Amino acid sequence: MAFVSSAFCGRSGVRWGRAFRQYSFKATWPFARFCLTRESVEIRVGFGPLKRTFSFAAGDVKRFSTRRVLFEVGVQLEHEKQDYPPCIVFWTYRYRRLLAAARAAGYAVAD
Repeated sequence: MAFVSSAFCGRSGVRWGRAFRQYSFKATWPFARFCLTRESVEIRVGFGPLKRTFSFAAGDVKRFSTRRVLFEVGVQLEHEKQDYPPCIVFWTYRYRRLLAAARAAGYAVAD
């Protein structure tokens, strides 16, 4: 997926794993990149040999929802891919813009 023609693209932090707090990994800004189009969503994490990419076709995405922890707001991507961790949260200060772009691209967004 090319990052040039996207509905939303951003660099920030991401947390992924089996659960939100336990058994999860976290990458802080600027080591995560999120890109959303009508056709797909892609999250790239890491640098050098420590890279991980999560790619979703639009049909794999159940919905986007907000995740609040103290003073931070993240966007949780709920999906149906069995080979990916169930908990993926992208942390960005532009979460409203990301949710608006997801809604405009046709994805379900929980308020």
